[in-house]
Amino acid sequence: MVILIGDDISYNDFGCLGHLIIKTPNIDGLAKNGLTFTNAYLTASSCSPSRVSIMTGRYPHNTGAAELHSVVPADQLAFPKILKENGYYTAQAGKWHLGAYVYIEMPGATKKATVIHRPGPF
Repeated sequence: MVILIGDDISYNDFGCLGHLIIKTPNIDGLAKNGLTFTNAYLTASSCSPSRVSIMTGRYPHNTGAAELHSVVPADQLAFPKILKENGYYTAQAGKWHLGAYVYIEMPGATKKATVIHRPGPF
């Protein structure tokens, strides 16, 4: 399962969703071979509260992290944690803004890679 969350992207900024100029062959391939969700509801107008809402399934004001760059309280249950507890590998790349980072080098990696572990519900 791969979930892409992007900031400042319109629904039709991808080739697979109808953009005639912007070329997005990798995302188009993911869409062609997977599920594409075309209806969404934005729970907050800023990135971190929206991100925590997507990961917990709760409105931002019910997560304890309703403001931009808020640390998510450890008592919040997020679906990446549920996946990890059931044997799935979970990772996050890119923008976070929801709490502290702890960088851990991946042992045995063929390329230099870093796993980012965050204390708390994720």
